[in-house]
Amino acid sequence: MIDTALGSLDSRFASDTWKFFADVERALTAPNTSDDVGVISDFFGDDLDGDRLKLHIRPSMFHELLQQREFTGRPTSFGDIVDILKTDQTLRHLFPELTKLVYGFF
Repeated sequence: MIDTALGSLDSRFASDTWKFFADVERALTAPNTSDDVGVISDFFGDDLDGDRLKLHIRPSMFHELLQQREFTGRPTSFGDIVDILKTDQTLRHLFPELTKLVYGFF
């Protein structure tokens, strides 16, 4: 019975979709340690400008601007990024590819 439960959990959370979501979140929250931008731009193809997206989140342009604007703490989840972009129209305009990426999930 435990093997069945573990197998079910593994098949549900070890899918390519969950891995992709984890790659996106890692790219957005750990911009200096992750190389997931290529995976993201490959997935979205012509819908996103991969070079521009890389510029927005490498070398953490978005995060540096958050620090300058005195946002408290560094975003640690995809939800944090969504909340920031929801409340700050200026950031949405400054980082259009990041905004397209985030809103592409809704």
